[in-house]
Amino acid sequence: SRAGTTGGLTTERAHLFRSPGSKSYTTAILGVGTMADWGLPKARVESLCGLMFGNWDPAAPGLEEYMGDYASYLRGQADPQGKGSEVDPGIVKYSLPLNWKAPAEH
Repeated sequence: SRAGTTGGLTTERAHLFRSPGSKSYTTAILGVGTMADWGLPKARVESLCGLMFGNWDPAAPGLEEYMGDYASYLRGQADPQGKGSEVDPGIVKYSLPLNWKAPAEH
């Protein structure tokens, strides 16, 4: 399986055994000898309005504390009536008659 967006490969038990560019990593740079020494950090996962948030920093504050006033704004946007939110099935596609680079460049 893939390890998040890094492209690193993991085993079924989620042990990192290969990562892009890992041959250029040295013990002097990283301070550890092998990928087995690196390990994979366990994320703290919290939910707000059905949205999932993960954090790898064990010393970080909780989600609600970190978000502060934005948490109430998010509740108002994601769950305005207090009945929960729903994701509609299907695919949303847009077709625009323009050069593919135009939206990013203008």
